[in-house]
Amino acid sequence: MYFLISYFIKFGRGCMLKNIKKNNKGYALLGVLAFIAIFAILSTALLAFLKYEVNMYQKTEANIRAEYLALGGVQVYQKLKGSINDSIVLYPIKDDTRSKIKIELTEEPNVVKVIGIIDEGSSNESKFTITIEDDMIKRN
Repeated sequence: MYFLISYFIKFGRGCMLKNIKKNNKGYALLGVLAFIAIFAILSTALLAFLKYEVNMYQKTEANIRAEYLALGGVQVYQKLKGSINDSIVLYPIKDDTRSKIKIELTEEPNVVKVIGIIDEGSSNESKFTITIEDDMIKRN
């Protein structure tokens, strides 16, 4: 009987727990590394998505600003209609050449193009054109 009790203590539950603990030493590290890898991949995807969204927002904002510049150019043309003999360029913001309004007289009589331009010459350039034909406004 003594032999069975000493055998159980020596090779029984205590020894099995030691073996289990010895076999699990690297699993925590692998779990942490897997979590870090998944987190890095998801963070990279999120950053790429956010960058795309910011670019789309800036492009949309520039398009809206160009449209408002063109509408402002239409108002200027309507006030100066009789005195404009040639195409003119207006800069609505002092010392800012990135935003401008072009009022172009065309070859056709009674046809004027008003163009609102944001960031001309850059990769983010936005234009909006409004055609005035016989005092009728047409958006392009």
